[in-house]
Amino acid sequence: DIVVTSIGYPELDDDGQHLLAQPIASAQANGITYINAAGNSRQTHWEGRFIDTNGNDAHEFNNNGDERQCTPSCNVTAPSGQFFAVLDWKREGDGSEYQIGLYDPSTESVFRLSTERFQTQDNNRQVINTQITQRPVDIIIIHTNGPANDRLELQTYPRRLEDPTGNSSILPPADAPASIGVAAYVRADKQTARYSSKGPTDNNRIAPTVTGYTNVDISDRTFTGTSAAAPHVAGVAALVESATVEDQSPGELRATLEITADDINVSGRDTVSGAGVVNA
Repeated sequence: DIVVTSIGYPELDDDGQHLLAQPIASAQANGITYINAAGNSRQTHWEGRFIDTNGNDAHEFNNNGDERQCTPSCNVTAPSGQFFAVLDWKREGDGSEYQIGLYDPSTESVFRLSTERFQTQDNNRQVINTQITQRPVDIIIIHTNGPANDRLELQTYPRRLEDPTGNSSILPPADAPASIGVAAYVRADKQTARYSSKGPTDNNRIAPTVTGYTNVDISDRTFTGTSAAAPHVAGVAALVESATVEDQSPGELRATLEITADDINVSGRDTVSGAGVVNA
């Protein structure tokens, strides 16, 4: 009756038209309610049009002309360990190319450049995956070929960005129209988690659908993230399903979860918490 997954695919556009959308729609048509974690990317995601007002081929992340995106902030040194970043732009066949660079402001030099290039279903992609020692690290994006007019999407794992773009950080397949995408709610803070991915989707639909609890105590540990929130919502959905004489259809079950949710952000459905926190 119910499927729940706590996984996301950043290589797919969050427009609900990717290769996972149809299987989820087919599941719904066969009476299966599909629930998916929204993702934990609100602080690790940046998206926007390539800007280069001074003509040096270095992207400017904001209207102030800043060419560097600090990680995790410009006042905190990045800890040692894995540094993984992904840059996507649309496959349009016009030869546009970009690279990710890791810049150390203390030495005023680029010490790593992305060298892995891929093509996904929708996008061109550059990846940088390396180990770093503790040091100041800024991300730069360099235009290397073709027209410099693309909309770029940058994601880092798990390092936060100084100036992220929270909008449209929801990860597929939580964006699929037939999917119930679940944000994370921190009860102690009475708000969604700072990392909880938000909408809208790339085609401007409201997502996530609802919000579930995170920081859940289980045995000897605490289960966190939207990975905890999604199974919480699935458990409530299962209770609703078992409490009714006849199984609710996926549409009816979705409506039940939304109608009975506690509104927590702005009035009505929104792109941070959806319909609100699911109320068992």
